[in-house]
Amino acid sequence: MLSEKIANEIMTEMGEAVKDFVSDMVANRRSLSFAQIETRVSDLKERLGKRMSEGALEAVGSGHAGQRIACPCGGVLEYHSNRRWILTSLNGKLEIYRAYYYCHICKSGFAPLDEQLGLEGKHHSVGVRKKVALEASSEPFAETSKRLKELIGVQVSGKESQLESEELGEEVGIREDELVEAFWSEQIDIEPEAVARRLYITADGTIVSTDEGGKEAKIGSIYETPQTRNGLANDIRYTGGFHNSEHFGKKLYVLALKRGLRDAGEVIFIGDGAKWIWNIARYHFPEAIQIVDFYHGAERLWSLSRAIYGDGTKACKDWARKQVKHLHKGKVELIVNSISQLDSPNVDLPNADVAEEIHKNITYFTNNKERMRYHQYRKRGYHIGSGAVESACKHVVGQRLKQAGMRWSVQGADAILQLRILWKNGEWNRFWNDRKKAA
Repeated sequence: MLSEKIANEIMTEMGEAVKDFVSDMVANRRSLSFAQIETRVSDLKERLGKRMSEGALEAVGSGHAGQRIACPCGGVLEYHSNRRWILTSLNGKLEIYRAYYYCHICKSGFAPLDEQLGLEGKHHSVGVRKKVALEASSEPFAETSKRLKELIGVQVSGKESQLESEELGEEVGIREDELVEAFWSEQIDIEPEAVARRLYITADGTIVSTDEGGKEAKIGSIYETPQTRNGLANDIRYTGGFHNSEHFGKKLYVLALKRGLRDAGEVIFIGDGAKWIWNIARYHFPEAIQIVDFYHGAERLWSLSRAIYGDGTKACKDWARKQVKHLHKGKVELIVNSISQLDSPNVDLPNADVAEEIHKNITYFTNNKERMRYHQYRKRGYHIGSGAVESACKHVVGQRLKQAGMRWSVQGADAILQLRILWKNGEWNRFWNDRKKAA
């Protein structure tokens, strides 16, 4: 039988390899270091893995399904030949001969073995592609190539790393978008994965250099805390991409549903002063307590004071500290009044730009005053800073997409971002398992 023949061949080859290994260990037992033992065992495992993979492929065969098979176009795929295919796998490079069929009507080719083995017409196995995507989501593509060679002994070029990871990242994004659209078109409902006591929803944006200029990646982070004073954030989850605010808002809402939005004890939405953020808050989370990031407001006051009085001057420090103290107590009306007094004939402004900044800040603090009642928020133990999402802008986006000299295509940057979000959310293996089931 074929199975017995293959098994016997592998057992004979590997038996000799194991015998040689043990003999060598015994002969050199007084001079061996454990590093040498470890290396030899690793080499042996690699040989065994490659040989067993070859044996398995030999048992599977070429995928030949007769001389003619039906083509999806309605025509007929005719057997052409067995074509050589080199597959880079976690067990090394493997040579496969795949039965190849061709349709003269739609001019397309087909290899049944690709479908059977889940090769997807790729020269890299799914296992290799998975590792490529993970490494490329963290490191530049050239670095990914070097790391893979060192870590798993697989040679994948920097360009191949880019193409593979961006293709898979795009797939991650498409699947997420399909889930979001299925919910919004009322085809499915979203089941909560947790019960939230105090749910925080935050959103922000960060600019990434692309071949279309600076483009904003929108990022949302959602987390839960106990209903206690300044409780620590638990299980932070992320969503985002290079989306318009409407689509981003839909994604953020779906993530909030997963995190237990419907049954949450309290919902708090924190952001800076960007209009698109508060439009999302009003539309998707109308019952949420809205809080403007305290530190963003404080920085605006310091920036305005420096522009008027000069950086480092006593007048600058005195005015800014007084306004920040008002802000901390939620006395926004006093701040608006103080800024308004700067726009008077009695105040000598450095230039017209400063006058414009005064007007912008009057508008900013007036529009956001009900989101700045920090004395009330602190009494309730709420977070008053958007540190979670600002951190996400740095470690989810910036660490990979904003390194020195980087310039992306928007599509490529978004693909890598989707891979990073998948990993950060702890859903990496779930994606690959779902992908396997769908194959």
